[in-house]
Amino acid sequence: MRNKILFAVFGVIILVFLNFFQSGVKNFFYTVSLPFQKTLFKAGDYISDFFETVLETKNLKRENEELRLKIQEVIAENAKLREIAEENKILREALKANPKRDFEIFISQIISKNILSSDSILIKGGLGDGIQKGFPVISPENVLVGKIEEVYNNFSRVTLISNKDFSFDVRVVNDLNKIYGLARGRGNSGIYLDKVQMGADIKDGDTLVSAALGGIFPEGLLVGKIRKVIKSDTEPFWQAEVSPFFDIKEIEKLFIIIDF
Repeated sequence: MRNKILFAVFGVIILVFLNFFQSGVKNFFYTVSLPFQKTLFKAGDYISDFFETVLETKNLKRENEELRLKIQEVIAENAKLREIAEENKILREALKANPKRDFEIFISQIISKNILSSDSILIKGGLGDGIQKGFPVISPENVLVGKIEEVYNNFSRVTLISNKDFSFDVRVVNDLNKIYGLARGRGNSGIYLDKVQMGADIKDGDTLVSAALGGIFPEGLLVGKIRKVIKSDTEPFWQAEVSPFFDIKEIEKLFIIIDF
């Protein structure tokens, strides 16, 4: 590279020098310097090609980065569309399960989670707000979260439906038959379906809603989705693993149903 630069400098000097001589002299110098000029031209082409390659590489990197960002945007948009489609499906199931009703509610917020149990929370609202033990607690999306377990002056403790001591009647949303079972908490934000009659037409992905059989909760509150049906040829009942429709870490507001 150093030699090529020296050639280039030498060529410039020759061109300047030739401007001061007559044509014959110029012809002589052109003839003598021809080999050097060819070398200089080749060096110039090499340098030009080098910088063009660098520029093209830089442009390709920029275009690849722009393409990568566009792909990420498309992936994120598709994920959001899938999420919206899933939410719409859940809402359709809720409307199918339970015609629109007006509850008398108290709007509350989570104060804290119980440090001794991940299936219990403290919320705003207590005796002074007319809150009583046993009142259902739901999310703004009509999802059953739990029930009031203890009431104090300004706040209350809620037992979540995932608590191991919690159980309530549920119904599988099905156009063919009314299939009932018992939802039980299994701890750590998990629940499962129990006491489903053997041979019942239930499958993965079915939606569970609350049933009014026990009188604990209003009919048709969203509960969860069946993740895996557990069948047995020896037991009179089937079970199923269930994914709740709420994540307590993502909920900000809660509704306490004080009349239904």
